[in-house]
Amino acid sequence: MGYGGLPSTGNTTARPRGAISALAFSPNGLKIVSGSQLGEPLRGHEGPVKAIAISADGTRIVSGSYDQTIRPWDIQTGRQMGEPLCGHNNGVIAVDFSPDGSHIFSGDRDGRIHLWSTETGETQRELLLGDGCVESAAFSPDGSRIATGSSNGAIRLWDAETGQQLGELNPSKGNWVDIISTVAFSPDGSRIASISEGTMILQWDAKTHRQLGGPLKCHNYDILSVAFSPDGSRIVSGSRRSSATFRRFGGEICLWDAATGQKLGQTLFGHKHSVNVVLFSPDGSRIASGSSDRTIRLWDANYDAHAGDLRNG
Repeated sequence: MGYGGLPSTGNTTARPRGAISALAFSPNGLKIVSGSQLGEPLRGHEGPVKAIAISADGTRIVSGSYDQTIRPWDIQTGRQMGEPLCGHNNGVIAVDFSPDGSHIFSGDRDGRIHLWSTETGETQRELLLGDGCVESAAFSPDGSRIATGSSNGAIRLWDAETGQQLGELNPSKGNWVDIISTVAFSPDGSRIASISEGTMILQWDAKTHRQLGGPLKCHNYDILSVAFSPDGSRIVSGSRRSSATFRRFGGEICLWDAATGQKLGQTLFGHKHSVNVVLFSPDGSRIASGSSDRTIRLWDANYDAHAGDLRNG
């Protein structure tokens, strides 16, 4: 796992040592934390880092690994804060901070969910999905709910205070082909975006649990990551390499109008392999993407409606 600053303009590239499986911006947008198959320079994990998150105040990082541990880090010093959080019996592949930083969520390949106190490092409660592993998770912006996506296609909402399940969103529950690799809340908490059947993005009403509009689809192969812009008006997605363009391009990145479901501009190419993770900068002006080609790329996210395309950096 690594962290550091990247240039703030243009279409730039950084090359960490390993396939990029997780990314997070610091709140001020000046640093990007990356998780990869290697453990430098934040050393401690004994297995691949599969998930990372940054606290809302920008002072801490939490990472989850196949070594079955969760580790908190000081973002300024890069040092581990206290002992690792242990309690999982399988690889940890989803982590998130609560918005107020008081709790850490973690989910593993056994379908077990832990909610930890950041003050004591102790488990506050443990939940069990019962079917499939926890592939993705996200706190709602107000911290009252947790959304989880599983390997059997189920999306569930949980009460973060009581641990009670509030409902299920995905009608394809039980479809083991439809792995929910990403769930993301809109900034106002009213919508949830998820990946469906590999090549489509669906939006859901977080209160009624009903699907909103039709699917968003432009990728020719599996979508691996989606994220909302800070104002909730746009969605960015990243995919594996397209079979139709295998000889020319690697992974793809698409930008969408969240309200209408319309694709904005042209598909972005540049990565030589799968785009595993995408996210907006805190001010919404840039998109960061991490790939199996061991690069992190920054893209200008300003859509020019008159030109019908993304602006060049």
